[in-house]
Amino acid sequence: MINLMIADDNKDLCEILKEYFEFYPDLKCVGVAYDGFTALEMVSALEPDILILDLAMPNLDGLGVLERMPKTLKTKVILGTANGRDFVHEGALERGAEMVILKPFLLDGSNGDLISRIRMINGCGQPKAPHTNTVCSFLLSLGFKPNHLGYRYIEMALEIMLREWVDDLFKVIYIQIASKYETSPQNIDAAIRSAVLTAYASDNANFSNIFGDAKPSNSTFLSTAREYLKEDLKIDIKK
Repeated sequence: MINLMIADDNKDLCEILKEYFEFYPDLKCVGVAYDGFTALEMVSALEPDILILDLAMPNLDGLGVLERMPKTLKTKVILGTANGRDFVHEGALERGAEMVILKPFLLDGSNGDLISRIRMINGCGQPKAPHTNTVCSFLLSLGFKPNHLGYRYIEMALEIMLREWVDDLFKVIYIQIASKYETSPQNIDAAIRSAVLTAYASDNANFSNIFGDAKPSNSTFLSTAREYLKEDLKIDIKK
């Protein structure tokens, strides 16, 4: 059983999430808070496995809650925000968030929805897409971090590219991903770029062996990764 707590000033959303979690026997909502200070008190008292925390809350925002959470607390935090800018996500991760997810949350049973993310950071995720285990293992071996915003976009892009041949990343993949996550193709491109540069800067030996010493562009990274995975999976992608 995964014990969850919700901290969000949107009471309607809290009710939706509570009702949604009831459909899953392995999930239990143990508490709800509508402002930052109450969230801080409740998470310390309840010690849930995972706190789903909103960034913008009255009295004390999500970053403030992260800063004040006891260091001994084992609760993992998923921060929800409508702000897709990298500095917001980096600030949350630096303060101890396990993962940052763009709002509105996906609640559609897909591989990137809220439930799959909850299970993933709790260590019991069950990937649904056919190549997800291989793609995830590949990205982790290159130094990518699952809690980086661009990670899930790269994961989804590679899943698409392993199913069908794509020549124009921006017109096909970025637009498709942007539509799913209700953001812009430019934000998808920027998030992927940030993730690629972060992995490049980690001086990971596997990254260097596959992509060389120069910083790969997004298109170079994705196309090279596709070829590597295609060989590993022994699949034929028809043009």
